[in-house]
Amino acid sequence: EIEAFFRDARGPGFGSVSAPSDPRPSPDGRWVAFRGERLDALEGHPLGRICLAASDGSGVRQITFGPNDDDQPRWSPDGRSLTFRSDRAEEGRHQLYAMDVDGIGEARPLPTVDGVAEQHAWSPDGTRLLVVVAGTEAEQSDAVGSGTVGGDGDLPAWIPLVESSDRVEESRRRLFVLGMASEALTPAARPDLNVWEAAWCGPDRIAAIVSDQPGESAWYGSRLVIIDPALSTDRTLLETDVQLGWVCAPADGTRLAVVEALCSDRLVVAGDLLLLDPDGGDPRRVDAGDVDVAWPVWRDDGSLVAAGIRWLDSVVLDVDVDAAVAKERWATSEAIGALFIQAGPLGSDVVVPLQSLDRPPELVVVGDGELRTVAATRHAGTDRIRSAIGSRQQLTYPAPDGTSIEAVLTVPRSEPPFPLILHVHGGPIWGYQDFWPSVLMAALANRGYAFLQPNPRGSWGRGRGFASAVVGDMGGADALDLLAGLD
Repeated sequence: EIEAFFRDARGPGFGSVSAPSDPRPSPDGRWVAFRGERLDALEGHPLGRICLAASDGSGVRQITFGPNDDDQPRWSPDGRSLTFRSDRAEEGRHQLYAMDVDGIGEARPLPTVDGVAEQHAWSPDGTRLLVVVAGTEAEQSDAVGSGTVGGDGDLPAWIPLVESSDRVEESRRRLFVLGMASEALTPAARPDLNVWEAAWCGPDRIAAIVSDQPGESAWYGSRLVIIDPALSTDRTLLETDVQLGWVCAPADGTRLAVVEALCSDRLVVAGDLLLLDPDGGDPRRVDAGDVDVAWPVWRDDGSLVAAGIRWLDSVVLDVDVDAAVAKERWATSEAIGALFIQAGPLGSDVVVPLQSLDRPPELVVVGDGELRTVAATRHAGTDRIRSAIGSRQQLTYPAPDGTSIEAVLTVPRSEPPFPLILHVHGGPIWGYQDFWPSVLMAALANRGYAFLQPNPRGSWGRGRGFASAVVGDMGGADALDLLAGLD
């Protein structure tokens, strides 16, 4: 019965693209490149594919076909080339590829890196790529799975990870610059600096979040630096008592933005938005009201857009950089993204991945007071998923100490009373929103189960005080928050 439900839910989508994420509008605004997921059989996991959606909503086309996984589309500044990551040559070992957008054909491999190409970005002048290369023994963020980034196709997934100092150099993440004309790959930072993420800061500098040690635990004490890639030197710009993520800069490199937040998982970052001068000085904290910012991105004209979470809502902000104040552009009870919040500037508009109980994940352009879908994923299978759910509501209830807690309650399409699943989210720094139901949730709802998904203290979307309330007390007051929801 369960297999039949999964087949009904997934079968109509075999061979098509679902779960659009990482939207990247082209410089001319005609296209939005994104990562879609494709599944061709019930067995196995969906594989990433690079797709293009016409920004006017006139259609979507898949432009990569694997094998294995393709992700992280990035436009050249002139819009003529699109680069991406793929492990088509060796499963689990992502390398960089490029294709010409005019008359898209077979992608060509860029020079192979010694390890896994984990992140890449075009320089503002379009002549170089920065590449963060993870050694094959580098730990993978718990947010995207345990183990190492290179994986091991010969071993089952349940084999424990054995930590050892024997191959510590293979566990580092290093920064390189790839010249697109010469195809020369050169080190851009000193070899003993571990680079977690990086962004161009003008044509000749790179901003990076780094640590001295390579282990995943070292990220929690990482700092923001400015790197001169020509000299492989670095200068510390910011250190903090919590964590940093999603550093970015406009093309002229005159400013920097970074998110500062208490985090439980690398990459899952939502909190305060800071603005910095790359040449030094104290950071300015943006007044974003009661929004936890999770994704800043600069427009071509140097203005800043941000997306974040406020309680159970998703919010898009326009940031006045000079005044360090954010103005709300749009808010919704639907969810922007899922594990990660993402947005891309499209002219004066913003494109976001959006989902809810009544909206299978799709790409939506947020204009002046209206939404326009540019990549839809609805089919007979998503209709089957939705048909298993009766209704969903947002609940607010008091914890034993009076703290207000929010939750999402989903009930099946049958008669009560229902057996109830208390669905506790991981992290604990993350949060439930009105997400599209997974096939497993829908299959259980089809069997009559209801779901309670609370956001206890420690969840994001309520400011740093609420998130930090779980520190040193995990399994304490947060557990009482969960049990009060059951009561």
